[in-house]
Amino acid sequence: MACQKAPFTAKTDAHRTIFAEPLIAILHTAEQIELDQEELLADIDLDIEILSLPNKRCSVQQYFRLYQAAADEKGN
Repeated sequence: MACQKAPFTAKTDAHRTIFAEPLIAILHTAEQIELDQEELLADIDLDIEILSLPNKRCSVQQYFRLYQAAADEKGN
C-alpha cells in the first residue's frame, strides 16, 4: 500500500507549543537533502536565530507548517 501525500489541514490549538528541537531536526534533514533552510523558515515566518535560544518553544502549528513546507519543496 503506497502512502499518499495529503496537505496538513488539521486545526491545532494556537497555544500548544513544543521545544524547538523537532523544528531543528527538520531543518537538518532539509539541509541534507539540499533544501534551502532560510526559504523554509520564511515560509512559516520564523527566524533561525529564534531557534538557537535556550528552551525556546515554538507553536505546534509552526512545526506542522515547516514539515509540510519541506515535504512540498522536496515533492514527497
